[in-house]
Amino acid sequence: MVAAADRIASRGGIALVLGSGVALAFAPVTAKLAYEQDVHVATLLTGRFVVASVLFWIVVVALRRPLPPAAGIVRGLVYGAVFYALQALLLFSSVDRLDPALAILLLYLFPALLLLPSVALGRDRFSWRRTAAIPIALAGVALVLVGPGVGAVDALGAALGLGAAVAYVAFVLAGDYLATGTDPIVLGALMGTGAIPTFALYGALTDDLSLDFEPAGWIWIVGVAIVSLVAFTLFFAGLERVGPSLTGLLSTSEPVATTIASAAIFGDRLTAVQVAGGAIVIGAVVWVNVSQSCRAPLRHRRRSETL
Repeated sequence: MVAAADRIASRGGIALVLGSGVALAFAPVTAKLAYEQDVHVATLLTGRFVVASVLFWIVVVALRRPLPPAAGIVRGLVYGAVFYALQALLLFSSVDRLDPALAILLLYLFPALLLLPSVALGRDRFSWRRTAAIPIALAGVALVLVGPGVGAVDALGAALGLGAAVAYVAFVLAGDYLATGTDPIVLGALMGTGAIPTFALYGALTDDLSLDFEPAGWIWIVGVAIVSLVAFTLFFAGLERVGPSLTGLLSTSEPVATTIASAAIFGDRLTAVQVAGGAIVIGAVVWVNVSQSCRAPLRHRRRSETL
């Protein structure tokens, strides 16, 4: 009975994580639809996080999720204002200049980039197998950007996408300290709340904060916020059921789903070379996560043998 229940929980967790990937895939696509209504990047992100934060706090109150101590609240707000906001700003600025599928493929370089700083900070073990994933992923990115027959790719948009991948590495590493011990839904509410002043300040400094856009733009601003809430909730619900390694592996569904959604809505098509490059990047991510999954049972077995 226990084994059967575990299998059901595992299947449910897999479905939740895959659902999160599909929901996240629509965030850049929805953002692109907002940009077509003359919504600026700062306006989109400020509106997105205002709406998302309100929704998150409603869920926190409805589910009676406990708030962390004052220090935890401050950490969550800083986490959102600095690390989450920087990653989101770079990614959605990239989406403004590139196809959503291409921007997400560049973002997904981050699992390979995460290895070396994690080892340097003592948060992971060095592995030649996983280290090999770094040049493999970079080769895939090179094919996506400058491969034969690819044509001109917006250089600034590509740089912003790669910057988003680096910023995501910082976001993950900072999370070990700033997000520890906080309920995931509460953390989402705190991060969203903390990010709002950052985007508002950015918009004020760059004159990018404007309500002078088509009325339909509001639909897509709210849409991005709802997609974010759904994706975040599904992700952490799935994470609790299947663990971090399988969650990381299943999260590679996001760039695939983004490519399909972008093609269906905008008619965007990656070239065969870009598809091959994207497959290499995703393959490198799978390589990293499979390596982690294989080590986890071994560590557990060794601990059991010492008891």
